[in-house]
Amino acid sequence: MAIVDTLAWVTPLLMSVLGVILNLLSMGAILSFKTLRKTKNIFISHLSFCDFVASICIVITYIKYLTQLDFSTSFVQHTFGVALVMSLLSTLAIAVERFIIFYLDPFGNRKIITPFRTTLAFLVSWACVNVMFYLMGYLIRESLYRISKVILSSSIWIAIIVTAAFYGIIYQKITSASKGIGASDTFLQRRYKVHQKIIVTFSLVVGTTGLCWLPLTVTEFLKAFPQVHDTPWFIALDRIFFSILCLNQVLNPIIVWSRMTEFRDKLKVCRRGEREGDRGENNEQTNLTSVSANVPVNIDSRDNSIFTMSP
Repeated sequence: MAIVDTLAWVTPLLMSVLGVILNLLSMGAILSFKTLRKTKNIFISHLSFCDFVASICIVITYIKYLTQLDFSTSFVQHTFGVALVMSLLSTLAIAVERFIIFYLDPFGNRKIITPFRTTLAFLVSWACVNVMFYLMGYLIRESLYRISKVILSSSIWIAIIVTAAFYGIIYQKITSASKGIGASDTFLQRRYKVHQKIIVTFSLVVGTTGLCWLPLTVTEFLKAFPQVHDTPWFIALDRIFFSILCLNQVLNPIIVWSRMTEFRDKLKVCRRGEREGDRGENNEQTNLTSVSANVPVNIDSRDNSIFTMSP
């Protein structure tokens, strides 16, 4: 049990430090490189920001307990919970954005997804989730505590299932549309393959998110029963499951950077130097496809002049 306890304490700290570094690099890359400053990358940047905030909250909490500093961590714990939920909602937001692009605004004429609307939606979401956690933490009576835990666990899985369903529908639409394209139309074939890869990438993010959140939902559900709170097996289980959750903050940036070509290319640019990267941005723009590229899934529109990459 001592080894389990040690690992359960050390693992979240190590994962959180690594999460701070990786997600900070992701946000920095999007802000630093012009070709990455696109509407779709607002979603990726926000996902990185949420994971960064969650990771830094864990680090701050560990600093308090390791150094015995006298300060309250209630705000840190509140922020940590909000950041975790917002990270989960970010994957849902990416799925909704993909759904809108392919089904409601394939040519971008209606401009449903814009940087301003996206940023505003995230700000409103942060405010709503903050209010929700405040009500759950400070205003809900003890008699409603069990119900709140059950609702929280159920909401997490509903969000994951809905997100996975969105990705499944979109991937099926892209696959069926690509089958109707002639072999000679290499432009559309290449574009559809890129978007299939993008959907698979974020499906992996949703999948790993679900796997990392599943154990936590079990303990959150069990917290609705006070009789198990102080039992040794529950405390050990809670720590282990929390360590698994912390892996998600590291896996998200790793998946994005390892599978998305435009991000991987920036690693090569960093090795050669920023000046060379700036010279190659125009060339990269013709080869890379944005996650938010306005690609019509109606193959009859292949000759439409609007069939271009979004800025």
